[in-house]
Amino acid sequence: MDKLSGDSRYSGFGPLYQLLDRESSCNFRDEAVDLEMNCSYVSWVATANHVSGIPEAILS
Repeated sequence: MDKLSGDSRYSGFGPLYQLLDRESSCNFRDEAVDLEMNCSYVSWVATANHVSGIPEAILS
């Protein structure tokens, strides 16, 4: 997770906001493969060496 905050031109956290919200993750569209899927039943596990660069909304 701490590696996502490295590039200021693109935020890797953007899709996580939608995926971690139970209501909006029901209709998640993967833009890379143009496929809509229900991700509300996925259990997410993440690791980080340093949490200082991770937004509070993602940490909670």
